[in-house]
Amino acid sequence: MSAATVLVERHGPRADVILNRPRRRNAIIRETIGRLQTAFAELEHDPGVAAIVVRGAGGCFCSGLDLAEPDLPAVGAAWADLHLRIHAMTTPTVAALERAAINAGAALALACDLLVAGETAILQVKEAAMGMTPPVNLAWMATKYPMALALRLTLGCEPMDAAQLVTAGIAMRSVPDDDVVIEAQRLADAIARYPNRAARAVKRDVSAAYRGGFAAVSATIRSGTCPAGGTPGEIGPEEAFRG
Repeated sequence: MSAATVLVERHGPRADVILNRPRRRNAIIRETIGRLQTAFAELEHDPGVAAIVVRGAGGCFCSGLDLAEPDLPAVGAAWADLHLRIHAMTTPTVAALERAAINAGAALALACDLLVAGETAILQVKEAAMGMTPPVNLAWMATKYPMALALRLTLGCEPMDAAQLVTAGIAMRSVPDDDVVIEAQRLADAIARYPNRAARAVKRDVSAAYRGGFAAVSATIRSGTCPAGGTPGEIGPEEAFRG
């Protein structure tokens, strides 16, 4: 029996979601997407989980979609659905970027709320150079970053190293390669210890503020859900991920 393509490890209020195809640098196949869907759904609804680390087995984050996958069109639709789920999550996520996050791997890294990068790691969106468009990467870029940065990544197609990722605001910090997972876990553990489920509430309210500006923040305050402890709501519009 082949090993599961995604592993979930629980460490108190933190869970690690681990891409587990190290011989293929954790390239994504249909099974991987289905298992990620299940893992994120279960963790999002688990009251004992307060933060999630997303990482790859074998010292590499993710090299993208596995082009040997026989049903790539179906994989594309499932991949978009997975990112819709991630977009709706209130559980904070931290990516541990080791070695490389390429194309679909970059999308998964960009989907996380915070990112810790190894000092020799790269993130690259090079679909355009392959004659393709990067809709999921673009959706995350449009959700989080300025247009100039989106063009640099998706049209320039050049890899960004850890120092550039920190300067661009994509990575929270860069650390020695051997410390990436440990640092991502330390960060997630600290977030998971915030009282009153504050991390989930803050993630929800940040998204609401960016959708609706000060009016959304004011509405949240007036509804009585501040300080933290209100019922998590849906995170943001979904249209960008359906294009």
